[in-house]
Amino acid sequence: MSSRRDSTEEQKVPRKNSSRPTDATLCERLEEYVPIEEPKGGGICIFCDEYNENFTDENLISHNRTECPLWTKCRLCNKILEISTLDDNMLFDCDKYKFVKQCIICREIIDVDDYLAHITKKTCIAINDDKVRCPLCRGVIKPANEDGWNSHLLSANGCPKNSRKTKQ
Repeated sequence: MSSRRDSTEEQKVPRKNSSRPTDATLCERLEEYVPIEEPKGGGICIFCDEYNENFTDENLISHNRTECPLWTKCRLCNKILEISTLDDNMLFDCDKYKFVKQCIICREIIDVDDYLAHITKKTCIAINDDKVRCPLCRGVIKPANEDGWNSHLLSANGCPKNSRKTKQ
C-alpha cells in the first residue's frame, strides 16, 4: 500500500540555486555598513550591576569574592557563593552539611548543637513554603524572586546583616 507521502516524494524536483543570500553573506554585508566596535574597557558585574572601568575577567572574580553585595562566604566551608543560595549550600552542597539542620517550623539553618534548644524554645515563627528568607538577617524576601533579592541586598535600606553594602 502506497501512502500519499511516497507519491509526493517521487515528484520532488531538485531546486535550482536561488539567488537568496546565505547567513554568511548577510553577515559580510552587514559588516560593510556597521563597523563593529570593541568595548573601550571596563565591565559590569552581572550580579550587582556595578560598573567599573577597570573591571577585567580577573578582577571581576576578585570583586565577587570580596566586594559584590550579592555574594558571601559560607561560614561552614568558606565557599564564596550567592547569598540567595547559602541555605541550600549549607544543607546539601557544603562539606560540613552534617553540622547543621533546618528547623521544620521557621526553616532557619541551625547548628546541630543548638537545634534541640531552638526547637524546645518554641519561639520561632512559621514561614510558608512559598516564602523565602534571607540567610543573613532572616527577613522575608518580597517578592521571592531575583527582583526581591536585588531589592533586599542592593538598596540603601537593604539587608542590615550584609557586610558588603553597595557603594553609594
